[in-house]
Amino acid sequence: MSALSDKLAAKKFPSKDVTICLDADLSNERARAVEAVASAERVLRAARKAAEDGGGDTRLGANPVRPAEKTLANAEAALRDVEDRMRPVSATIRFTAVPFGEWNKFIIQNPPRKGKEEMFNPSTFWLHAARRTGKYITESGDVEDISKEEWDDIEASLTDAEHDQIATALYTINKADSRGVNFLSSNSEKTPISSES
Repeated sequence: MSALSDKLAAKKFPSKDVTICLDADLSNERARAVEAVASAERVLRAARKAAEDGGGDTRLGANPVRPAEKTLANAEAALRDVEDRMRPVSATIRFTAVPFGEWNKFIIQNPPRKGKEEMFNPSTFWLHAARRTGKYITESGDVEDISKEEWDDIEASLTDAEHDQIATALYTINKADSRGVNFLSSNSEKTPISSES
């Protein structure tokens, strides 16, 4: 084997994990908890800004930031709690990118719908690609194949948001701009810091 053959044989394709909660009530609870954390972060930022600007009630040493920090800490604790309860009823699937030719086969196998200006049928394409590139990650970190029956069950239980998560993961690992590795080349473009003025 040549040195190039060795490198080609060792090529690693990018992958991305998607975790799906199989308990809809917990998923909804987590969504509310995430929003509560975001809201508490906004309140804390506003309190800090008010304190820096000299606003807020500072009589008797009152600190407008402390209550906001406590609210944020409570919201983060609630989020951790719901995520702890979600772990036993969640499944993580690892999607791995495929070579260019295989990706194009997926496109050919999911032609555009009649009368639609689209490259492929988005209602079938992403799960078609998911079934061929996804593996189950066990709690111990082992990677296992997913049977057709298991994929049927996954597909039947997916929410629209979970379908979007899968589509985004597949797009990211297969199509997103990675900018290449020009920096390794002697003719790479100069960075703004290194360019001459």
